[in-house]
Amino acid sequence: MSTVPKEGKAHRCVSLALEHAVERGKLKPFEALEAAEHFGVQLQSWVQRQHDHYRATNKAETDR
Repeated sequence: MSTVPKEGKAHRCVSLALEHAVERGKLKPFEALEAAEHFGVQLQSWVQRQHDHYRATNKAETDR
């Protein structure tokens, strides 16, 4: 029997689902971060780095 509480498992499942959606291109990193905040889960730091990169890329395109 696992020692992880059910709530912990649910949060982990939501976190993994969001991360996989970003990897598959179904969600943009900022969308995954907003969803994670809504559900009260944390995503891995690479998602935050992707979000920062995406934001910088979009800013560079709009500055042109």
